Amino acid sequence: MTAVLATLTEATARGELAPAAEAFTTTIGVVVLLLGIAFALPGQLGLGDVNLAGTVVLSLAWSGWTTGLIAVLVGLVLQAVVAAVAVVASAESNIRLPCGPSLVAGWLITAVVVAL
Repeated sequence: MTAVLATLTEATARGELAPAAEAFTTTIGVVVLLLGIAFALPGQLGLGDVNLAGTVVLSLAWSGWTTGLIAVLVGLVLQAVVAAVAVVASAESNIRLPCGPSLVAGWLITAVVVAL
């Protein structure tokens, strides 16, 4: 909710409502998709991860909808690599790993690459 209010305040102050509308649309699309995944595959993606992904998309989609999507995709690919390494390194195949750190890493990597 804080991210939404901050984005609306920034858009109003700058008078740039089109980028904010694009960011909100992209965020809603990603959150709905991830909610569908979270409900279809219980235990694979938590609602906190969906919430964090929405914040990641909203913060980066301001500069273009593709930027927000790329950040989430980078985070999910990082999570897949972490999960593969964890499964290979442990004897168990049913381990729970938090997705949040990977989403934050994807956000950071994308923000740095876009800033260059």
